[in-house]
Amino acid sequence: MKVLIQDIVVGDRFRKDKGDIDGLMKSIKELGLLQPIGITKDNVLVFGERRLTACYALGWSEIEARVVDVSSIIEGEFAENEVRKAFTPSERLAIADAVQREIGRRQGTRTDIVSLADKRKEQLRDHGPEVKKGERTRDVVAKISGFSSSKQMERTAKVVEDGSPQLVAAMDKGEVSARKAADLANLTAPEQVVSLQGEKAEREAREEAEKVLLQEVAHYKLQNPGNAYTDYIEKNRKRPDKETAADIGRLLGGQVKADDGSMQPPKSKAQKVSEKKQKDARKEESNLRRQAYHAYISVCYLGQNHDDPEKLLHLINEYELPRMIEYFENAVEWFTRFAKEWRKHAEKNNIK
Repeated sequence: MKVLIQDIVVGDRFRKDKGDIDGLMKSIKELGLLQPIGITKDNVLVFGERRLTACYALGWSEIEARVVDVSSIIEGEFAENEVRKAFTPSERLAIADAVQREIGRRQGTRTDIVSLADKRKEQLRDHGPEVKKGERTRDVVAKISGFSSSKQMERTAKVVEDGSPQLVAAMDKGEVSARKAADLANLTAPEQVVSLQGEKAEREAREEAEKVLLQEVAHYKLQNPGNAYTDYIEKNRKRPDKETAADIGRLLGGQVKADDGSMQPPKSKAQKVSEKKQKDARKEESNLRRQAYHAYISVCYLGQNHDDPEKLLHLINEYELPRMIEYFENAVEWFTRFAKEWRKHAEKNNIK
């Protein structure tokens, strides 16, 4: 359907770099809009920001759009395989982002774990796909957004975030797999173009790739001594192949980037396990620090309240009430436990 561009709400987008808008404008001007953008029933943009930006710059007042019913996807009324058929990988990623936000809003709690301790085998919040106890939300989101796994969704996210418009387009068209595209996204934008074009790459594209790569090496050497990897690039004006990169990586005691974007040599199982433990530990520490800050702020603000609570109730407006209801009981229960632990902590450490 046609939608007025001025009525479309653009929130915080996943992709920050919009790429070559001028080139897209030229294409749309010559060929028209080949694929509509996606919006929710409330006209919030789900995918197609580059297309929207280009059409607006061309002076269009309306744009072709299709409605993405996030609730239907969450509630299983739109099968995962249909999502996979109907949308490109980058569009499914945008849908997954919208689904993640909606699930978080419905849960009102942590969005990294779907807790079903009291509702085993029930649907997520009574209106979602059936999931296993302890299954992570990102796995659920990936499933209902048409991805085969959360890993595939993560690879797609890397391509959309770090890939050039040409690489994203190649992935969407099925010309390159998400796995391969995610590796190529490790390369500079000109290198991505050359890798996609292969031997047919134009001389200018190759020269630009070499120029950017050598600048990258020069920038590195301003702060670090040269090594076997930088020497290879300066001599050959390109990155080493996988086998050579693996040899250089072993020599340097780490990993280096190969010409296909992969990091070589591959990490061992023990390295992956160790890094995952470190990542989980950092994530847990970050989560605890955030909760400690919430406790501090809550105590400081509530400690300044002295008036009769009954006088405050009518001042809570209708827009704030649903969110307050959502968190109220858990807040009271947790704060009671916190107060108990605080008294023990204060007594033990002689805090007055």
